[in-house]
Amino acid sequence: MKILKVEKEYPQANGEKITNSNGYLSSTGNIGKIKFENYVDDAPIFDYFYLYSTSYQKEYDWILLDAYSYIGQNTPSARGFLVSKKFKDILEQFNIAQPFRFYESMLMYRGEN
Repeated sequence: MKILKVEKEYPQANGEKITNSNGYLSSTGNIGKIKFENYVDDAPIFDYFYLYSTSYQKEYDWILLDAYSYIGQNTPSARGFLVSKKFKDILEQFNIAQPFRFYESMLMYRGEN
């Protein structure tokens, strides 16, 4: 039997470097305004998430995907994903269960925001 070695793992979105979360996102010991039972309409454009993996230590932003789960600090306390504009446009073509919100953010990928 041959054992496959996984060289790269899909990264997750880490919000640790977001400087303008202004209490909207959760951080260590602090629950933000965006949470399971609370959605806000005046959130800023979060600047910026970066890609991170806990198991692959060399290069985290090796692949650009349309959806990422969250890891680390400065993340929403609600269930959700960081999604691309393209994927958001597709989702909006369907009836999505209420309540829901999309919040704009930036993503650092290969050194570019």
